[in-house]
Amino acid sequence: MLDTVKIYLEDYEVKKQNNLTISTNYNTSGEEKNSFKLFSLDSGDEIGGNKAYCNTNNFQFDVTSKGAFLKFSVPNVFYQGNNYKSVNQDQTKDSIKVIETDLKNNGISTNLLNGNLSRLDMFKQITPEEKFSNYIPIFRAVKGSQKQLTDYGTTFLWKNGVEQVTVYDKIIEMIHHKKDISGLPDTMRFENRLLNKRKIEQVLEFTKVNELIKYYDELEPAYNKAIKHQIFMLNTEEFNIAIQKEFEARFEYFFLSGGREWLNKFVYGLGTDAIEVFGVDNFIDLAKRKWQNKEKQKAYRLRKKLNERITENTLSKRCNVNKTLLTLYNELKSKLVA
Repeated sequence: MLDTVKIYLEDYEVKKQNNLTISTNYNTSGEEKNSFKLFSLDSGDEIGGNKAYCNTNNFQFDVTSKGAFLKFSVPNVFYQGNNYKSVNQDQTKDSIKVIETDLKNNGISTNLLNGNLSRLDMFKQITPEEKFSNYIPIFRAVKGSQKQLTDYGTTFLWKNGVEQVTVYDKIIEMIHHKKDISGLPDTMRFENRLLNKRKIEQVLEFTKVNELIKYYDELEPAYNKAIKHQIFMLNTEEFNIAIQKEFEARFEYFFLSGGREWLNKFVYGLGTDAIEVFGVDNFIDLAKRKWQNKEKQKAYRLRKKLNERITENTLSKRCNVNKTLLTLYNELKSKLVA
């Protein structure tokens, strides 16, 4: 459930022997610029500069003009370099103790339970019944609330200035980061990221790290509400309308701009699986409306080409997809927020 947290530290101590790196900017005359007091050492000496930082495999610690911030992934700490699995309340407490020890070993002493949360990421993972590409039309169609959608192909991100919701192929992400995926099933990960203290307080009604431990059970209902509001807010009729509009918009784009190769570009850009689950007949209906029902021969050729693409696709994969997008949508919904 809990992944990355960022903590603002009001009370901490830096030993004279520490592993912090001090960054300082200089102007063309060789004089320091934009420097200020960063912190005082336990010896009483003041350390100035533009920024101080200490990064390890477990955490990122930064001191800037805005203060001292500590960022780490709770499951990554607990499972020693892998955030695939979730952590419970006790495992979160243990991870915080590990971070405190790690900080101390780098010359930084603090009580993290007294810190203030300035970012908090929550997640759930599911094993989908189909491959990730089959669900892509769903994520492109659901617009969410007051958030901009960024489509990376295997990652979809809805965001505004204070919150993000993202869904992605976790196995692809792990491969990208050169993590061991042996024995892992296909995995789809849904994250809700609260990006500042005010948003955390609005959603969870607390901001202290010790309150995070105390009220850990409050995370799941808050997460479910956010994911449902962003992705699973549609009823059957609304979902079908959203899917229809999404496919019509993409059909229009390729049909008007693709030239003689528009169909090949359309199939490549949308994906044969998406066409299959949407249905060839639906695409033919779209084409007929564009052609004003006058050119039956074009519709025949379009149907033939689409069926050929689907046949080729079926032969190249392990099983055929005979599910509607609504079925896939309800599958995700039942596994995440039901």
